[in-house]
Amino acid sequence: MAAHKDIDSIQRFFANPDCGPFEGHAIAVFAHPDDATVAFGGQMERFDYLDLIVVTDGAPPALVHAMNNGAGSVEGYAQLRWDEMESALDLAGVPHDRLYGYGFEDGSACRRLLTLIDRLEKDLAGADIVLTHCYEGGHTDHDAVAMAVHIACAAIEEARRPVIVEAPLYSLQAGLWTPQAFATGGAGLTVYCPLGPEQQALKRWMKICHRSQRDAMARFANDVERFRIAPSYDFARLPNDGALFYEVDGSLSGSQWLAMARTCRSYLERPRGSAPAVTVDESVEILKKLVAAASPARAAPATGSADRLAG
Repeated sequence: MAAHKDIDSIQRFFANPDCGPFEGHAIAVFAHPDDATVAFGGQMERFDYLDLIVVTDGAPPALVHAMNNGAGSVEGYAQLRWDEMESALDLAGVPHDRLYGYGFEDGSACRRLLTLIDRLEKDLAGADIVLTHCYEGGHTDHDAVAMAVHIACAAIEEARRPVIVEAPLYSLQAGLWTPQAFATGGAGLTVYCPLGPEQQALKRWMKICHRSQRDAMARFANDVERFRIAPSYDFARLPNDGALFYEVDGSLSGSQWLAMARTCRSYLERPRGSAPAVTVDESVEILKKLVAAASPARAAPATGSADRLAG
């Protein structure tokens, strides 16, 4: 495939598994160790030159998450999830030296947007395409990564700027947790990619490698993947017309998300040479503490499906 940045060629590549490999430089940027498997595990072998950036370690800071998944510590759970991911990528032929972990704590990406944008601006420059999350309101880390990728790419000079291709993971639609369907509020042609028998088998075995996430993995299809050229999002507005799964499960409210997004954009749009009194991460922490102090106390969430869908 010669036209590495031609939109029509990219869409044809995803839609037609018989058109040959993608010969350009592709970088996948996802929030958690299992996200790439869900998003494009069946297509992963088709990329000649693929790098994978995993932003978080997949281990929430509460020890209960680790213990519920067979690990004795948060650090041990993070290592378990990394090992599972490497096993899955072995099946797809992705070398370990093309795998990069930023090491953020699971759930923290929205509090570290500036750090994330700065790293991605450097790491994505020169790639032909970047595969990443939709802005869909499913998980705070997913939306933070989507926002960071868009802002980072916009800051890259045009000649070295990759085309952003997005894949849906899950969102709240008609009041229900809905996997692998694009949320409302976006635009563009959706490429529906039915997977052949060999691709389905690959994806099934890759999902099995993520043993600690087996309940969540079972909710995602093996026979189809969906992609689209990413639209231009307005990150000053909530995704999915304000229907947020992470607000329903108590992770973060829509107003908190918008406050963090505004703080990040205000910092990025400040006059060059000026310096804020605190960093964006510090200001977000202050904001979260103020919001928490003003809100009624909330009981700790029960360990159930929301726990399993943490990433």
